[in-house]
Amino acid sequence: MFLHESKEINHYQRKSKFGKFVKYQRTKTLTHWQCDHCDNKFTRVKNGPYNADSKSYCEICISKIGLGKLINQDSYKSKIENDFSPRVGKVVKGKTGYPEVYIGKDYPYRSGGYRCIREHIFIMECHLERGLKKGEIVHHIDGDKTNNNLENLFLTTTAEHNKLHAESESIIFDLVKKGVVRFNRETARYELV
Repeated sequence: MFLHESKEINHYQRKSKFGKFVKYQRTKTLTHWQCDHCDNKFTRVKNGPYNADSKSYCEICISKIGLGKLINQDSYKSKIENDFSPRVGKVVKGKTGYPEVYIGKDYPYRSGGYRCIREHIFIMECHLERGLKKGEIVHHIDGDKTNNNLENLFLTTTAEHNKLHAESESIIFDLVKKGVVRFNRETARYELV
């Protein structure tokens, strides 16, 4: 927020081309502001016109949080209150193909407010009545990431999950050798014969 404007006069001395010392002065116009995020006071040199009604942020807040996030903070809060509240618990299709669930600010197993988490993680966390620990992964037994029935989900570690996928890949190769599965070059997919 804009506080006030002030003038600063600096006195200098330089040698002229004739060898004499000449005194001169420069006047700067300073604008004094208070950060709209942390309430710290700061000063800027006036460099052209400015809007005294606009929001202003100190260099510390800009470097720590980012100007874009600071500017959009109020609009994000209103978006949380207005847009996300009715969607809590609804399932949407995520960018990676996994169904996602909107969780509210009162979701007990995660902090950070309104956002989406993958539905299979949501189901497993609700079943376990705790958040997933670091290194835990929810595996789809039938490989269908849209089948999020609890019977199709298996809680495992990262290493065990990688091992499961490697084993399923070796089974497919065995089935190709036996003629039960073939590779379709046009669709680039494995198919049952």
